[in-house]
Amino acid sequence: MPSFTPSTLPLAIGIIEILLGTAVLASPIPAGWRFPAVAPAVLTTYGTAFVFFGVIAFILHVTQAALPRLWRVVGNLIIVLPLLAAAWSAFYLGVVVGGTAYAALAVVNIVFAGLSRPVERDRLPVDGLIVTALLFEAAVGVLLLAAPSEFRVPIYRDLLTYRQPLAGLLLLGAAALLASMFTRRLSFRVLAALVAALPLAIIPIGIIRVQGQWPGVFIYPILAAFLITHPWLERSLLAQTQAVTDRPSVAAFQRTAEGVVWAVILLVTIAGNTQQAAANRVALYGLALGSSLFTLVWFRLPPGPRPLRRTLWGTVVYTVLAGLVMHLTGGVRTPLIFLLLLPILAAAWALPPTYITVPAGIALAIVGLEAGLHIQGGEPAEEILVIAVFRASGLLFVAVFAYLLARRAAEQRVLLRREKEKLETIVAGMDEGLIVLDRDGRIQFCNRAATRILRCRDEEVVGRPLLEILAIRREDGLNWREGDHPIAAAVERGQASRHRVLAEAPGDGTPRPFALTVTPFHELDGRPSGVICSLRDVGAELEMERMREDFFNIASHEIRTPLTVIKGHVELALDGTLGPLGDTAHHVLTEIHTATSRLIRMVNDFLDAARVEQGKISVQIDRGNLPALVEQAVATLAPDARRKGLTLTYHPPDPGAVPPVLMDAEKALQVLINLIDNAIKFTARGGVEIWHEVEDGTVATYVRDTGAGIHPEERHRLFERFSQLERGLRRETGGSGLGLYISRKLAEHMNGTVLLKESVPDAGSSFVFVLPVAPEGPRAESGATRERTGTR
Repeated sequence: MPSFTPSTLPLAIGIIEILLGTAVLASPIPAGWRFPAVAPAVLTTYGTAFVFFGVIAFILHVTQAALPRLWRVVGNLIIVLPLLAAAWSAFYLGVVVGGTAYAALAVVNIVFAGLSRPVERDRLPVDGLIVTALLFEAAVGVLLLAAPSEFRVPIYRDLLTYRQPLAGLLLLGAAALLASMFTRRLSFRVLAALVAALPLAIIPIGIIRVQGQWPGVFIYPILAAFLITHPWLERSLLAQTQAVTDRPSVAAFQRTAEGVVWAVILLVTIAGNTQQAAANRVALYGLALGSSLFTLVWFRLPPGPRPLRRTLWGTVVYTVLAGLVMHLTGGVRTPLIFLLLLPILAAAWALPPTYITVPAGIALAIVGLEAGLHIQGGEPAEEILVIAVFRASGLLFVAVFAYLLARRAAEQRVLLRREKEKLETIVAGMDEGLIVLDRDGRIQFCNRAATRILRCRDEEVVGRPLLEILAIRREDGLNWREGDHPIAAAVERGQASRHRVLAEAPGDGTPRPFALTVTPFHELDGRPSGVICSLRDVGAELEMERMREDFFNIASHEIRTPLTVIKGHVELALDGTLGPLGDTAHHVLTEIHTATSRLIRMVNDFLDAARVEQGKISVQIDRGNLPALVEQAVATLAPDARRKGLTLTYHPPDPGAVPPVLMDAEKALQVLINLIDNAIKFTARGGVEIWHEVEDGTVATYVRDTGAGIHPEERHRLFERFSQLERGLRRETGGSGLGLYISRKLAEHMNGTVLLKESVPDAGSSFVFVLPVAPEGPRAESGATRERTGTR
């Protein structure tokens, strides 16, 4: 489906309406045209309405991109009301060409306001101005050939003389415009516009040759001019849109300033309607048209190499225009004197302080000139001088105040520039790739490290969607499920996240591992406005982790073998197999046996952790009786609890109260022993309680102690590898710091989990081991034992 865009059509409508309105007010329709007489009041109403709605069309042209569709359609419907009225009047009077032009402008503008959408790279744009000219030329060309009787009014006599060649030119122009809509080649589009513009220039010549000149016939050359300049105007609109994206703060100031200017132009239009003298009224309407054209051009010019000088000249022009309005609306007595203040305030906002003297000096000179004109016209000099002094004093006061504000703003800009340079230096020197995205996921900024990751230059990636350049997948190489992608979650829901990912840019042979941090930033109303993505290459870290795991694996195997031999021989000696032992020898061997057992458990923890990380944990899940495993774990650890003087209490459930669960009995026993052993180790007084609860298709086994508890700021590290928290007894308890990490991983392999339910410092902690309830009846897998291997 093509992209429909009104482009410059509202702008063309605004110029045509202001031109028609000024023509109706300033130059009556020639008598030779033989139109019915119209009352002057009606003509004044028509002309005023055309000028007023023309200015509204200009304002809509510059603001419609930011408007919701409904308001855009309503606004475009309002601005074409005079055209619809003119079309009806033209058809009623038999002015077919004019009526067709007005109708085409109005109808296409309304339709395209509803269909318009942002131009996309892969879709050819269908432009409203091109479609308007195409329909007009096709309709008039067909009417000239098929229904020449419709051109019955005298002004078309010359056109009918050459109707066949003119119809051919019109239809050729329509065909050229139709063909230009299917290509992006600038040369072809310009050629098509020239072909279509030729009959639009011939039509007013034929009318003027027969019946005389009237400014209203120049709507056709205006359409021709817009057709010829349309490719450049379109590029200007795209450049303006890109400037809004690249420099939002500058664009916001320009939009505000332009909005104020349009409000003033609208005020000038209203002021023109209040003037008694027809000459002043027409002059003010002409001034509104000239100011509108200047505003449209000036606010869309590129900044150029000297933006300050350009802004200064803009304030000068607007000061002079304000002086002309002042002259036409009463001189020094005008209520619109405040218009001279606006360029001064604009200069204070956008220019260095000393530049304020230029618009201020011109404004004071205008007040002095107007006072002289009043006195020269015979008005009382004393009265005029008093008014002029008050006016000049007010201007001077505002200029001084604006100068002080400008100095303050300049100092703030210097500070902001320094901070910006400092921040840019920091960001440019970062080893991490930093990418800023807008709310559509398109790249707005990236530092040098990010361009190296993307394998592209900065200017090649700005404005493009990140995920089109960089394929980001999960750490295991699989794609994210819909809605789970971290960048999409941040853009759509404002969700921050951190992930290990695999990313592949164009030219990469294989995906590379990165640590991705996604942080959304928000508008003032809380809506996500963009995302900051940080990418850190973790390839070296992963290689170090792999080497460390390999070292632990090899070292643990090499250490466990001699430890097992030592433990076995010590047990033989303690059992008396090697002969009687004295008390001292028995005590020493018992200490050796305890230390050896602890070392073996630590080695086993290292090996289990390595198998978990390498995805080599194998579990055999089957129906099992969880209370029986708890009793076995309690029996195993009861001696340890007695040695510390603690109570170890298990509250067995009533028969049948706890249903069978799906588990690997060996792995589940290991988890239970880890949890109960931790509770005993970190408890100095009191005891440990164990019980079951059935919750939502799961069986939860609670292990609660009366130990040291865990501080809130340390809980996030609880299930990390090699994590030993400050729980008061750390040095006495020892351990590898892997027990809870392994327990959670084993539980997850059995579709369960291990959680910290609650913990109060100096009062104890409660952990819970959750497993799913086994389904009733025969197993879905025909009673076979299911084996799961790998990490989840």
